[in-house]
Amino acid sequence: MDGCAPSRGCWRPRSRSSRRRPTYPPHRSRGDSDCTLTYLGTAAVPVHDIAPLPHGGLSYAAVLPVDLSAYTRACDEPVIGRIRAVLSWNVPPSTVDPDAKAYWGNRARAPA
Repeated sequence: MDGCAPSRGCWRPRSRSSRRRPTYPPHRSRGDSDCTLTYLGTAAVPVHDIAPLPHGGLSYAAVLPVDLSAYTRACDEPVIGRIRAVLSWNVPPSTVDPDAKAYWGNRARAPA
């Protein structure tokens, strides 16, 4: 074992290739009023097989500039928007089904 275990929050592909592999996290948002997810776009992040992992793990950031002006509205109380990202390894995830599961990947919601 090389020190990478799912319980430690890391995942390593079966291939040990040093090729760059794109990871595709699409970003979706949900307004509290209608409880639907709106596709905002997909960001590709080039990642590499890193061995051994640095002490403390390895992190990547997926940045997607988004114009949220279409979602603004006047309100008397704060509205908390929720964001969900789907991580898909080497294959772009669905842009139409927010509940589609990636074969190699995962989905997570940003904490509120």
